[in-house]
Amino acid sequence: MKDRLPSRIAIFVLCLAVLALYTGGFPPPEHAVDRDEAFPSRIGDYTAQEVRYDRAVIGVLAADHVVYKRFHKRGGVPITLFVALYEGLEKTDFSHSPVVCFTGQGWKIDGETKVDVAVGPENRHRIRVNQLIQTRMGTRMVTLFWYQSRRGVTDNRGVLKLTLFYDSLFGRSVRNAFVRLTAVVPEKTSVEKTAASMEAFVREVYPSLRLYILGGSGREASF
Repeated sequence: MKDRLPSRIAIFVLCLAVLALYTGGFPPPEHAVDRDEAFPSRIGDYTAQEVRYDRAVIGVLAADHVVYKRFHKRGGVPITLFVALYEGLEKTDFSHSPVVCFTGQGWKIDGETKVDVAVGPENRHRIRVNQLIQTRMGTRMVTLFWYQSRRGVTDNRGVLKLTLFYDSLFGRSVRNAFVRLTAVVPEKTSVEKTAASMEAFVREVYPSLRLYILGGSGREASF
């Protein structure tokens, strides 16, 4: 009987924690810096133009802030960056995999895999992201997407939700984002070459992207 007591106490404490989370019993996450500033339109050799979008369509994601820009550098393939930024964990279910949207728009998914991209100082860190290869009416496109929080990058939304829930219990930042990059494969260019160009762009944009998403918690966060 005595052996069961600690486990019962632990279960009781966990139930109280869950109840407190959903009834406002825990302090709010740490204060965030203002996120209204524009994401940079010049990063290294890349310059960007704003992408016009249907607000009703993007509204399905229920993001608190949106970045939608097409980056390009001389001699390179145009790469479109989309970021849906969320200030809390209650909306993470809206940041669904783009497979659903692409197939609904008539794209055929030819391949889906995970790739590791080197980022950070001297490329010492690696982030694992999702990669899609899709086609529609003779056009091929490559997509990279992932989910990001103060704990770093994950390729799995379920993992993101679990870590955000854990952080919320301790009043830590639960700011998070869904990040997607797309690029049309030019004629006479391979999918592999386009994907390599996109990975090179990720290395360039990642510091600015990380700072934008994490804001004041960036110093304590993982890659």
